[in-house]
Amino acid sequence: MRTSRTECQLDRVRYCYHAALAHAGTGISSPFPPYKPSIDRRRQLQASEGMAAQAQFAKMNGLGNEIIVADMRGRADRVTAYAAIALDRDSATKFDQIMAIHAPRTEGTEAYIEIINSDGTQAQACGNGMRCVVQALSSETGRRDFTFETIAGILTAHEHPDGQISVDMGKPRVDWQDIPLAEPFHDTRRIELQIGPIDAPVLHSPSALSMGNPHAIF
Repeated sequence: MRTSRTECQLDRVRYCYHAALAHAGTGISSPFPPYKPSIDRRRQLQASEGMAAQAQFAKMNGLGNEIIVADMRGRADRVTAYAAIALDRDSATKFDQIMAIHAPRTEGTEAYIEIINSDGTQAQACGNGMRCVVQALSSETGRRDFTFETIAGILTAHEHPDGQISVDMGKPRVDWQDIPLAEPFHDTRRIELQIGPIDAPVLHSPSALSMGNPHAIF
């Protein structure tokens, strides 16, 4: 099976600002340089113990996905589920995934990326979110090639001269239990799922796979 790659133009940042992911603290001293607040605004969200200081983040749009890129480098704590849920409840900071950039844990990688869903659970990978991370770090460092670690494993990414960003997501998982699906399917290239009226569905019989989170491809 060939390694899956994603290549497409990253949407321009629609809006972004620095804010707080948790309660009182001084925040991080060096936010991502290119992401100046379009709205001069700071938020303080009461979070659970374990995240006791503010964290800078940029709100970005990666091909339609609302992404928060949070700079957690130099910190021992992490974005809590409570903080993620609180951010998503606010219309100004509603998101699909948080891409939390932590200091590298493995030699040869630039960062460890923790990916948090809007319900506070963790995702294994997010291609569009990783594009946002690459754009942020490329603007900060001038580098174009990156190697990241996630709970799904090692991912590599490259920013091309024309601004397109490629992310090597690794091999897709196609076994039903690895996607995961609620019931067994011998062949996940065509599963029983439809959208619309049962006698005249608008879409039906998608292929199912996981690239770190479940996908249905119609």
